[in-house]
Amino acid sequence: MHQCARKALQPGPMVNVVAKVKCGFQNDGVRDLYATRISLVDMFVLSLRPPPVGTVFSVVLCPLGMQPLPAIQAVVVSAKLDPRDASNCGFEAVFTSLTDVLLEKLHQTLVALEIPCSPPAPLPSPERRRDPRVHTRIEAHVDISGQHMSARVENLSMSGAFLRLKSKDIQALIQPGMIIDLNLLHESLPEYLSTQAEVVRRVTCEDGLGVGIRFVKMDGISSQRLEGLLLSVLSMEREVVS
Repeated sequence: MHQCARKALQPGPMVNVVAKVKCGFQNDGVRDLYATRISLVDMFVLSLRPPPVGTVFSVVLCPLGMQPLPAIQAVVVSAKLDPRDASNCGFEAVFTSLTDVLLEKLHQTLVALEIPCSPPAPLPSPERRRDPRVHTRIEAHVDISGQHMSARVENLSMSGAFLRLKSKDIQALIQPGMIIDLNLLHESLPEYLSTQAEVVRRVTCEDGLGVGIRFVKMDGISSQRLEGLLLSVLSMEREVVS
């Protein structure tokens, strides 16, 4: 695999480029663009035709003088057009499909480029911040006191979720204050998103038991994946509506 030539990556003397990026869009094909900022979570890409917010695309990062990284899925979270300065035009995208192996490769790349790359800090507790919830139909596997069962995630946020459980055998075990193991599965995730959660409330319904949970012991990488999952769900909803 060829290395990315350093001289060929500079689109202009006033722009600090850190990588060439090959962005694959469903309706616009593959575009060769330039990133001026990359982190373990997101990147900013120069573009005079930034895609709409919510656009999901694949990106191959080709850092200066280094081997390209494998393709990563990302979603556009903001776009900017400055008629006075083309170097300020572009879009910000969040990575949504980083496996542990790929995350480590990205970390090594950022270290080599001398770019600060500390993992995201753990989330603040819900007592200090309330997070917006996203309506979902995500499947989940729950482990309660050694017993396994399936559940449906009806809404999800960065700090917690509301689950719908149908198994009557296990409903009696669930009480506020209990710690459960939760594994989320979604097409945007390369593998299960595993975390622990505390049961904060339970609601008995005709079709099962509703359980409100608060995430605990979530590290920075899991937080990053959860954010990517939420953005992916939001982008899918936007595509259905449009």
